[in-house]
Amino acid sequence: MMRPAVMILGSGSDLGAELARQYAEREHPVYLLGRDAERLQHLENALGGCRSPQVRGYVCDLLDDERFESVLADLDPFPEIVIVTAGTMTGLEAPTAEAVRELMRINAEAPAIRLEQMMTEFEQRGIQGVLVGVSSLAGERGRRSNYPYGAAKAAFTTYLSGLRHRMFRSGIHVMTVLPGFVQTKMLEGMQTPALLTIGPEEMAARIRLGIEQRRDVVYSGAIWRLIQWVLILLPEWLFKRTNL
Repeated sequence: MMRPAVMILGSGSDLGAELARQYAEREHPVYLLGRDAERLQHLENALGGCRSPQVRGYVCDLLDDERFESVLADLDPFPEIVIVTAGTMTGLEAPTAEAVRELMRINAEAPAIRLEQMMTEFEQRGIQGVLVGVSSLAGERGRRSNYPYGAAKAAFTTYLSGLRHRMFRSGIHVMTVLPGFVQTKMLEGMQTPALLTIGPEEMAARIRLGIEQRRDVVYSGAIWRLIQWVLILLPEWLFKRTNL
């Protein structure tokens, strides 16, 4: 019996590529979507020797409605697991209007549009699948170091929560991923505590387990759940005096 097909939107990211590798090794058909054609081709070639019955890459900007529609029409079997790992942290030091617009579109608008579309596809096809969005704990509270990025992720986290609420009785599961520090290109040049930082391999494994168990929210470690609550509960008069 063939394992359910997996579609990864944002396969050019380190986490997306690792998820693709782990699923391909476990014999799932894997569809890779990304904007970087060269990186996508390299990943497709690298996974060609895995046990997956098929690994196929599609160059696709998530904001390109027409291209995404054409990709969906080409998928056979249709995916039952959809994971959005696409995201960017550009322009954080001195955010311009264009940088803020880009952060909002890539981290919130595009993922929400595509997951909404996949939810509709699942409903029409009678698929009780899993939709996964990789958001961020940065969205739990605005911080001076990355507030435009955090605002975009806050919007995406809220969207995922609402979609999960809406689809609860349908059999379609929606899972939110709230990573802490994951050693990927997004953290290049940043110094992070070793005890709070994990590699993409472990994060991908946590996401896979969360999908299998149909969890609502997945973190990169139990400590991050505590950190999340501290961030949320710290009074504003005190929080604004911190150096975060």
